[in-house]
Amino acid sequence: MQLEITRLFTPNYKDTGVIDWRFNEDLQVICQSLEASTIRGLAEFAKKKLELENAYGGYAIKITEAFIERAEFVKDAKDESNKHNWKGKVLMKTLRKGLAEIGFKPQHITKTIGAVTFMRYIKPSELDSYEDFGGGVEAYEKDNEFYQWAKSLSVSAQYELSNMESPRSPDVFGGKSCHGELKEVSKNFTEPVGKKKLERIRQQYPKIWNRDNRGAKPNPVNTLECVPDFDSLNNIAEQIVSLTYNLDTDETKVRAFEILKGTEDKMKEITKMTLTQATERKQLTQSSY
Repeated sequence: MQLEITRLFTPNYKDTGVIDWRFNEDLQVICQSLEASTIRGLAEFAKKKLELENAYGGYAIKITEAFIERAEFVKDAKDESNKHNWKGKVLMKTLRKGLAEIGFKPQHITKTIGAVTFMRYIKPSELDSYEDFGGGVEAYEKDNEFYQWAKSLSVSAQYELSNMESPRSPDVFGGKSCHGELKEVSKNFTEPVGKKKLERIRQQYPKIWNRDNRGAKPNPVNTLECVPDFDSLNNIAEQIVSLTYNLDTDETKVRAFEILKGTEDKMKEITKMTLTQATERKQLTQSSY
């Protein structure tokens, strides 16, 4: 925990959460100037705060459920004064702000909202509705089996499930699927599974957020745009990194930033090299005439 405290007070690159190692020497000097009791005291405070978050996390879940239920209600109410569901958006923003004000960490708030939203989504409706749509008792029992298993997991584990591709449904063609992996690791949804194992499965089957309206996976080629000139590469790289700065710095997005930062540097090197070669070729051509 003391090492974690030191890390928290280490500057990060443009508020991205990625440690800026250029300040290592400065942090060493600062820490050496402090009494050991100061670091221990801060570490103890952080530990107790985390224990409090864990102990009172259930209340955060309850208020999140209430806010989401109301936000869904006002969205479906077809109220003309609620165009573009601005009320629902304000409610959810207020929920985040309130939980943060009373001491919950932003990443814990994100996980709680994601987990609660996911559990509401997978909760089976009444059996009668299954029969109305031709699913019957068997479909209801399968969905309920998965729901009850997911309900027994931690919030962090449920959040991992929420970011998987079709965790509740087996592959229609009988191939390897996220559902199959979960079924195997949980012994047919009878045993709890920890966050770490679920994280590995999520990495294999990440949720596809930008499907088209027909449910098809997006074609990456269709999202590419022509680069009009080499100078544009720098602008594109800077825009990518700038967009990443504005994302919540949870674990996944921090990893994304690290990758993009390296991409930015490489693109700038390629741009510089290409422009140099283009200039040399132009000079050579001019001299030939």
